[in-house]
Amino acid sequence: MWNGIIRRTYASTRTPRTTLRLTQGRRLTIGDHASIHKSFTREEVSEFCKMSMDGNSIHQSQESAQSQGLEDTIVPGFLSSSLIAGVIGTKLPGEGSLYASQYIEYKSPLLVGKQKPSRHLLNQAVHE
Repeated sequence: MWNGIIRRTYASTRTPRTTLRLTQGRRLTIGDHASIHKSFTREEVSEFCKMSMDGNSIHQSQESAQSQGLEDTIVPGFLSSSLIAGVIGTKLPGEGSLYASQYIEYKSPLLVGKQKPSRHLLNQAVHE
């Protein structure tokens, strides 16, 4: 059981390493895991691109995406990576968690409308 500041490494197609601060009394154990499933619509991608000022046409134009060798438009990486906040804030460990930092490595693009689960496994904890 761990308490305090921990570093977490996740196993998934996207391999983020995240630093997380837990509120007093929260406990995690190596091997704890959680996941959520979400597909992003074209409208959600469009709204995110507006808010983040991401004008890259591969997120909104099928023709542009295909010219880059992609099957269809793709979800911005930071939008798909934002699912980790849902896992941390609602499931692992849940309410009261403070998300401090993250390292992300993208292994493959996520196509708009396709679902890719966001799976997270606690496999390391470090007291600071």
